[in-house]
Amino acid sequence: MMSSLTVFDFGQGPVPAHQHPNGGGWVADTACVGKNAFVDSSSMVYETARVLDYALVSGGSRVHGRALLTDYSYVIDQGEVAGETQLHGHECVEGPAPVVKKG
Repeated sequence: MMSSLTVFDFGQGPVPAHQHPNGGGWVADTACVGKNAFVDSSSMVYETARVLDYALVSGGSRVHGRALLTDYSYVIDQGEVAGETQLHGHECVEGPAPVVKKG
């Protein structure tokens, strides 16, 4: 019997992924989103990004690369966090201008 694999296209072709139970947003199987974090249904976390603790991703936002969100940080309103960027505490990224920090 063949098992089905769920995939989602984050913009570079379909990859194995799942919807996060808190909010229904798409998360690549290579990324990590903690059980208390929230990713809404219009947002995505992919590549090897990590969204931990009570961090929030909403409003069509994207977190990818090796980005890290912890504590109560949040990305909203089509925000984008990528590269080596780290948000902690109550830091916020809002709006469509990407925040990218390279190693």
